[in-house]
Amino acid sequence: MGLRREIVIVILLLLSFVPAVHGQTVAITGRIVDRDTQKPVGGATVSIRNAKNVILYSTFSTGEGVFSLSASSSLAEGCMLCVGSMGYEPVRVVLTGKSRYDIQLLPKPFEIKDVYVRPKKIVHRNDTTRYLVSSFTTQKDRTIGDVLRNMPGIDVAKDGTVSFNGKHIDKFLIEGLDLFDGQYNLATENVSHRIISTVDIYENQQTKKAFRGKGHDDETILNLRLKDKAKGHWSGNLEASAGLPGLWEGEIFDALLAAGHQTSVTAKSNNSGKDITRETKTLTLDEYASLLGGSSLRPLLDVTASTPSYLDDSRTRRSRAHVFHVANIRKLSDYTTLRSKLYYNDDRNIADIDNDISYFLTDSVFHYATTEHEIVNDRELGASVSVKTDKENAYFSEELRYSSQWQRNKDDIEGSYTGSALTHSDIHKIENRMEYVIPWARNYLRIVSVNRLGIMPERLSLGGDSCMQENIDRYHFYSSTMLDYTYSLKRWSLSVNLEERFFVSNLHNILPAVLSANSAMHSRTSYLATVVCPELGYRYQGLRLKLKLGTNACHYIAPAVAMKVYFNPELNVDWQINSTWKMMCRASLGETAPEMSQVHDQPVMTDYRTYYVRPACYEGVTACSTTFGLAYSDYGNMLFVNASVGYNRSNNHQVMSKQLEQDVVCYSWMKDDNRVRRTMIAGNVSKRFDAIKSMVSLRCLYLYTNASILQNDIMSPYSSQTVNTQLKVSSDPLSWLNVSYSLAYARQLLKMEASSSSSYHINQRLLVTGYPTDRINVSLQAEHYVSSLGEGKPKQDVLFDILCSYRLGKVDLSLSCKNILNQRYYYQTAYSDISESVTKYMLRGRNIMAGVTLYF
Repeated sequence: MGLRREIVIVILLLLSFVPAVHGQTVAITGRIVDRDTQKPVGGATVSIRNAKNVILYSTFSTGEGVFSLSASSSLAEGCMLCVGSMGYEPVRVVLTGKSRYDIQLLPKPFEIKDVYVRPKKIVHRNDTTRYLVSSFTTQKDRTIGDVLRNMPGIDVAKDGTVSFNGKHIDKFLIEGLDLFDGQYNLATENVSHRIISTVDIYENQQTKKAFRGKGHDDETILNLRLKDKAKGHWSGNLEASAGLPGLWEGEIFDALLAAGHQTSVTAKSNNSGKDITRETKTLTLDEYASLLGGSSLRPLLDVTASTPSYLDDSRTRRSRAHVFHVANIRKLSDYTTLRSKLYYNDDRNIADIDNDISYFLTDSVFHYATTEHEIVNDRELGASVSVKTDKENAYFSEELRYSSQWQRNKDDIEGSYTGSALTHSDIHKIENRMEYVIPWARNYLRIVSVNRLGIMPERLSLGGDSCMQENIDRYHFYSSTMLDYTYSLKRWSLSVNLEERFFVSNLHNILPAVLSANSAMHSRTSYLATVVCPELGYRYQGLRLKLKLGTNACHYIAPAVAMKVYFNPELNVDWQINSTWKMMCRASLGETAPEMSQVHDQPVMTDYRTYYVRPACYEGVTACSTTFGLAYSDYGNMLFVNASVGYNRSNNHQVMSKQLEQDVVCYSWMKDDNRVRRTMIAGNVSKRFDAIKSMVSLRCLYLYTNASILQNDIMSPYSSQTVNTQLKVSSDPLSWLNVSYSLAYARQLLKMEASSSSSYHINQRLLVTGYPTDRINVSLQAEHYVSSLGEGKPKQDVLFDILCSYRLGKVDLSLSCKNILNQRYYYQTAYSDISESVTKYMLRGRNIMAGVTLYF
């Protein structure tokens, strides 16, 4: 048996999808009822605790009061079965080896103080908020992401990022397992809401058991709880659609979700404009990413196509996209999990864009206009495997990641510049991360090691009147080893974080002959850094206070030898004033090390008309930053409000210089004071009105920036202001009718000493969905856009769509017609470093699609 287990584990590490052999488990079942009425008690918490009162297993009773737990026979023996529910006395029963335990709860009258209950909708207790999915589901909803958008306090951004009361979530779990490893768009866009019982939000949490109670409980976690009938069964959907002109879609999503093992398979392909590649984008910024810091790999060349900020991407995408993703996570034991994933994206998009750019100089305005036809191809292959052992007395994880990205952009240009450009940009990287934590008494020792190797070949070829070619080869290696020691004493904790970093980057560039007399350029950047960060923490009831004294000593080896020390203290305060009010404050003052990964002291041509020079500067970024936030949560009335104010004043000791010469723009950085001031005010309100069956949310953002730029050797100070406001209303005024309306207003203002310019955008969207019968849905959607175009008359665009669906058992038949009025163009104005860009995007024309979707 042991040899077989070892063989299976080896195969798992290689293939990552072969089921593992489990130890012997026992099923503990039972039913919970009210002792007086003998009625079932649903939603009761059922847990198995050891002699130290540590929870080993937990679940909730169903609406019929039934519960079921699968536990290791060796661990469960002699433990306690604990049952609790609000309004009842808790019950503790010693496990005696039986498989069934029927529990009777004694009602307990008490006054609820910090516990707010909204029957069948929201339950909040301490740091946990539970949403009952069925209470926020409408007939038109298909996935759990659709339902999340209906829940007050939860916000889903355009890119799919989920926030709770203004704070991004740190983990997205299903039954306590992180199957998608930050790529949770795969869950929100594919997992059916019909298999989800509740959405749980945990604040001030820590997923690593060794860290709990030691000052690191600061994560916000979203967990999906499955319905009992969905656990351990394959579920998903299969979709096929076709339409005119020459359109097709094909999708399959299949998932096996359980508390001990989970697997998902996703395969999608379309040419309908739907951006399916975004589902594999990582949305959570975990500690692993933060350790990589300023060493991130980014292309030097511009390989992306411009996309509108206020319009859905599917309106302009004329693409052919393919996605394949496989993920698996499995508990090898009660403490060890193995997770793996493999994915491949292939996206080919065609964009037709007209650009009219105005560069505001001190005494004049320089205009540049082009018409571009771009074909952008982006392919990515990635894989990862990780093993994690999570115990109270130790934590260990080892992860290996690989990814390759191939990007191509073929651009045909007419206008101020006429010609063609072909851009190649590849990124290949392999990364490894190891973490080991040893807690004892009030202490813990933590070791983290991160290593990454990256290779980036890039090429730019220009044709037309002249022929030039640029070849860039870059190699990056980054290594970080961190040692963290923490001592906790009741309310206080003291940590000392010691980190050693090594970074080296080589860049070899063959320059176009017309740009430089030298045909080749070689640049090397490398440094050693020692980071020492003492941290003092204080926790008392709802108050959490952290003072960090970060000190970074960098020994720069190339391109020049230098020794610099940067000191950046930071204060973080989080205060849960009471059950409804929460305050947050962040303040930092000091100097941070400059980013060195993009340094090159010779010109690099990033597109057909833009050059960049970024020499090394060892002067750190001196900054003073403060942020204050306040959040209000009234769970009983389903009202969530958060507001924040931020101020930042910085000096990075480098001024950006922009030189405009005929049809060429050259950017460089010169050593000089560059003082920048920013002010940010943001707010968000969401409220559920049960009386009118409506959900209302309002979001506001104001951003002010004051800075300077050197244009044609003349210093040009400027200021910019941005205002964004968005109102969303969703209502079910009748049992057969749903109405959703959104209104967004954005205004931008750019001021210089001698001139100013402003623009605004207004977007309205109305979606009316009717249900003539339980099987038929008819949706009518209207979108109205108003965009100001510099000094000209504002441009207005109106788009109409219609969607009909018919449900026959587990099959949906759908018919849609988009852009019924056959609108052809959309206009947008944007500002960047004292320039105004008016862009005209070509829209997808009228199209019709018919499809069938099978749910299983």
